This record gives sequence, structure tokens and C-alpha cells, in this order.
Amino acid sequence: MSSTWMCTKTKQFVVLEILRYYPDPQTYVLLQLDSGQYWDLYDVVVASDRHKYKFVLTADEKVRKPILSGCHLVIKKHREVFDELRKETIVVLEEVEVVPASPVSTHDYQNLPWHSRLCRRHTQNVPIASCRLYFVDLWTYNIQTPQGFPLVRHKDLCDLDLAEVFSLREVLTRDLPQTVRPTVLVKVMRKSRLIHYVSPDKRDEWPVQLPLLVADRSGWCSVVIWGRTAVQLHLSLHEGCVLSLRRFRIKDSFQQGMDRFPKPPRDAKLFPLELSLDLDRWSSITDVTIIDRELDTDHSSDLRLPLLESRLLRRVDLMSVPDNSVVDVAGRIMFVGRIERDPKKVSGGNKDSGGFFYRRWLLLEDSSSPLPMPTLVYAGEQIDLFMSLRPGQCILCRHMLTCQKLSSLTGSRQKRHGWLSTTTNSWIYRFEPSDLSNLPKPFNTEARGLFPPVTHKAGGKRWQQDGGFFLYPPFPQSVRDVLRTMSSKLVPSILWGKTFGEMTWGECRQMALMVKLVSVDFVCTHAARPLHMGLRSQDKTAAGHDVSQHTALSASSTGSHSGQNVTSAGSSSSSCSSSSSSSSHQATASAGPSRPEKQEEEFGTLDLQCISQLWPVASSRTQSRMCNAVNVRWQGVPGNNFSIINNNNVVHLNTVKPCAFVADASLDTFSDLLLGNYDSELGLADCAVRRLSRGQVDALRSSATHLLGRDFLLLVDVFTTEDRRQLVVLGKAFPQRSSPS
Repeated sequence: MSSTWMCTKTKQFVVLEILRYYPDPQTYVLLQLDSGQYWDLYDVVVASDRHKYKFVLTADEKVRKPILSGCHLVIKKHREVFDELRKETIVVLEEVEVVPASPVSTHDYQNLPWHSRLCRRHTQNVPIASCRLYFVDLWTYNIQTPQGFPLVRHKDLCDLDLAEVFSLREVLTRDLPQTVRPTVLVKVMRKSRLIHYVSPDKRDEWPVQLPLLVADRSGWCSVVIWGRTAVQLHLSLHEGCVLSLRRFRIKDSFQQGMDRFPKPPRDAKLFPLELSLDLDRWSSITDVTIIDRELDTDHSSDLRLPLLESRLLRRVDLMSVPDNSVVDVAGRIMFVGRIERDPKKVSGGNKDSGGFFYRRWLLLEDSSSPLPMPTLVYAGEQIDLFMSLRPGQCILCRHMLTCQKLSSLTGSRQKRHGWLSTTTNSWIYRFEPSDLSNLPKPFNTEARGLFPPVTHKAGGKRWQQDGGFFLYPPFPQSVRDVLRTMSSKLVPSILWGKTFGEMTWGECRQMALMVKLVSVDFVCTHAARPLHMGLRSQDKTAAGHDVSQHTALSASSTGSHSGQNVTSAGSSSSSCSSSSSSSSHQATASAGPSRPEKQEEEFGTLDLQCISQLWPVASSRTQSRMCNAVNVRWQGVPGNNFSIINNNNVVHLNTVKPCAFVADASLDTFSDLLLGNYDSELGLADCAVRRLSRGQVDALRSSATHLLGRDFLLLVDVFTTEDRRQLVVLGKAFPQRSSPS
């Protein structure tokens, strides 16, 4: 391909589409790429004024640049590689620049012709530089279902000759003649999510499998559907479907050995074999058909297929069932948390830039208890339903896992926290309480009466909320429990830059940090303009304490507030609403001791717009996001070789403590606030106190004075915003022994 069309570095392209995929073992050799942090690749479709193009972009470059559909791109450096096997040229983008401009609509560019030098494979909906025949979601591990898949075969039950149907017992325990091609009629009792076993060392075109657990009147067994058709069938199959399977292979069950499914009832016979259907490799002899049995109920009654089991759990019984039990729950959504991305566990090698799962917290209520059920929901293949969950909707969640972490408890007096989490077999049904017909049997009758009226009694007005920060279960209550349960999450200050720099959009992590308290700001944005009432380490000198060492670390911290109106805690309280308070504070700060010649690094944003996203919004009416919080600034505690390893840098961390307190909180001791003694168990979802009075601010500020400069063990929740800034929510801070002056 000629590169004359890219001879100028000032030419801009509009990004039409970004497609992510996994390379095969020869890709990095072919493209002459160095092994970076991530092993996945991107195909980027761009357009000029006259043509469309498709190029290859590494994940490392994509993660560093905010490349989105509709943005403008300038290609700074590229390289052309000739594929001798396919006789085509591949263009690899090595350096790009995103033009800071508003995204444009890509609709007008879609009908442009492809550039004449592009090969046929470049214009198709397949990866350029891989033998894989599919793309994956940009932000998760989910596989994108290609367009043009053949439709799943359906057949009416009345069109099936039951005389030719064998039972599972006959097929799995008898040695049938080779001339016999048995047909089995089974019901899907368990359905796993798609298992994506892609590997950098293998060249599978469709490394996907769909495990099922099926049953008929004679017993249960596992079924595995492989390849492209697994992607096709997983959207059409659900628990309760009846399948006709023919011309399959029988082998020992690998799925049962992995405990992939909840175990069947005790009185059910589970055969240790599985039916394997590789529709890509054995397409000429394999047959999978979905039977529409509802069309002939009299005929279907002769099959005597087992009913789906029900393990419906009420909220009042949540703490009574054993830990890690698989249950079903039904309830009305009262709170929907923000969308987060949970990193996929990797055993080794390079990471996957999209190796994440979508998750969000829900609070469900039923008629058995006034307390909600905290429920952690992962999107799985139900991405559209996951994104559209809203307060007030009624849902049934199948195959949920009960969680209490009883092994982490050390005494009988410790409070237990119970919640639910989805599993690989979970499935969510959304319905109206007045119409349960779309629920599988027997839930269409058992779920009746579980839903309280929508109107709530006094004190319940905080429910029906959407979005915002939610953390459950709460952080441990003591340093001993932290060291016992969160030791792997302890991040030394010399690794803050690496850890925060690797986090991408929506990624959420809990961390434990050793820090030193530097300053405190009480932020109130419900006023006409943001109000900060601050306390810094130089204020401790006025209180009669010698903290010259710590004063030098934070002689000025106005830079972390982006020029907002800030009032020093040492000023008169009557000047807090003065418009000139910002300049007064800056003058006071600059008059302090000179800053040592050290390079400071800041982590954690204090942008008020980001902070306001912590608060949920009432779904029943328009409500501005209140932003009453305590901004606490910390300094990393150096180790023995900190100055050498970290080039004598000073690292600071900005954290946010949102006001989410219980009704009877005294709010007069800052150490108790840091320890979380005032926090509501459900945080911002159901807190009684969201604002601090002037008297409470003064009391907390006064009690915080003697804590400045002290070492703390900090527990935080770190969330990465869309512009890759980290919003760090302060969970708990345990004071440590005072550092020597």
C-alpha cells in the first residue's frame, strides 16, 4: 500500500469504529511488535474526506490515548508490514495524537468507499492481524456476536417422533450399535456463561464453549457446545428450554469435575458423562434443535421432564443460610449503584486491556423484612438488561451466591454482613408484579406476595435512588483484621504511580496504604459557591506543637483545589463566605516556610464534578447532587530506601470522605470520623446525615489539629473516571504510633 496519503503529519482522520480482538501466536512476529503491557490489539476504522481506512493499533497506545468513536486523529508515526501468506499489506499505527475537539457524528462517513489499496480482508468484519473470527467488547471480556449468524433451528414438539427418542440412561449406559444415531430430548436445567478460553499460544478461530446441565426423566448429565455456534446459541437458550440433540459424542465430564454448576437435587441421578457437540468441526453430523413445547402442552406432558428447582430466599432468612449457598431471590430494586469494572484474574503473562467484568450494586427489598438485600450483580451476557436496571423495577435473580465471609470473623461479637453475588450460572428476569407469566415455573407462583407496596412509610424517602458510590461489606474494624484479610492489598507509596497509572476507565480497587496526615478541608457545595473550611499542618504550630518537619511538606495545598474559594482554618470563621478568601489563603500559604527542592506527585482528584458523582439521585424527582464531604490530604510514608528508589520525590494522596452518617452521630471527634464510627452501614444509599453544621465542622476541625503529621493505616476505594483520574474514597484510617520529630 502506498503511504503517500499519510505523507503529512497534519492530516486529520475521523475515527469511525474501534474493534478489539486477540492475536494469534504469529501476529507479533508478523507485525514486528515488541511485547508491551497488554497483549490484545485493536483495528481502528478511520475516514478522511474521501475514503475509509482500517489500521492496526496496539493496546498500549490505545490505553494511553483517549481514542473514541467520533474523535479526530492525527497519525504521527506508522509502519507498513507485508503479510506474505495472505499477500496483503498491514498498516500499524505506532504513534497517534488525539485532536482536542468535540466528537462528531460518524453517520455521514459510513457510506464512504474503502480506499482502493485496501485488501478484501480489511473491508470485512474480521480482525486484520489474527486468525480469530470475532471481536470482543472494548471494555469487558464479552464476545461481540457477529452479524449474519444463521438462525437457531426451532421445531414444534408435535413434529417430533417420540418413538425415535432415547433417554439419557439408554444413551449413556448402553453400547448402542454404530448404525444407531440416537436422539435425546432434554430440558436445560443449568446454563453457564460463555467460557472464553483464548490463549496467546493457540490459533483457535472460535475458542469458546457453552456448558449446560440438562435432564430428562431418567437423569441428569452435562452438555458442552463448542465454537461459533456456542456464541449463537447462548442468546437463545435459557433454563427451561427443551432441546433435541442428535449425533453427538460421549465422553467423561470435565465440567462436573470443575464444579461448574450447582448440584442437582439429591434424588436426581447425575451421570458422570457429557454430550459434546462441536458444531464447527462436526457440522455434517451434529444436530441441535430448540423444541417449542408450549405449543402442545398435552403432548409435552408425556415427556415427564423435571421441573426447575426453586431455592427462593427471603430477606429475613439471608443470615440463616450457610455461607456460599446457591439461592434464588426476587425483589424490588430500591438502589442502583454506579457501573464499575472488576479486573479479570490473570495467572501470568501480559494483561488484557479489556479483561474486566461489568458490575454494580443493587439493594433489593421484599415484604419479609424492612432491611434491604445488598446484591452485587455482574453483567455477563445480559449487558443490555444490566445497563437498564433502575430503581422501582422488580427482578428475579437465579443462582445467586450467599456471602458472609464467616472465615474472616474472629469472635462471636463481631457483626456479620450478608450479601448476594452473581455466579457463572446466574440469570436475571425483569417483570411486573401484576404479571408473572414470563417467569419460569415454579417462580410464577412462588414470587407472588414478595413485593411490598411502592409507597413507603416515614423515613423511607431516601430510597428509590440511582447511581452513586456504594461499598459493601464495610472495611474491617481493626488493624489486626486489616492485616489478616487485606495484606495483599497493601500498596507502598513508591508504587502509587505505577498502580494508579495502570488503572483504566471504570476500574475499581480497594487498597491499604501507609500515610501521614497533611491537611483537612470540609467541602460544602450546597451553598451558592463551593465553601472550603481547611486545616493544614502549619495550623498545628499555632496550637503550640512543633511540627516544622510536617509544615515543610505542605506549606501550600491550594493547587489541589483548582482555584476554588478556600478559607484557611486559621482565619476568622466569619470570613468563610467572603469572595476574597481565596486570595487571602494563598497569601497566607505562600508566607509559610519555603518548600524543599523536591518534586511532588499528586494522586487522587478533588474535582467537585467528580466528587458530586458519589451521591445517588432520587429517581422520583429531579434532585441536585449534594456534595458535603471531607477532603483529606495525605503524604506517603517513606521506607528505608525511599529517597533513592523514588528519586527524593514526595507523593501526596487526596481522598474524599463523603458525609454519610447515622442519625445519632455526635460528629465532634475527627479520629472517630476517620475510623468510620459515624458511618452508615449502607453509606450514601441510606444515610441519615448528609450535611455538617458549622458547629460540627468547628468541633471536627479542632479535634483534628493534634492528628496532623501522624501516621495512619488507610483503607480506600479507588475508582477511575472517564478521563482516567482517580477518585479516592476514604473508608477508614487507623492511627499508628507517632513518628519521631
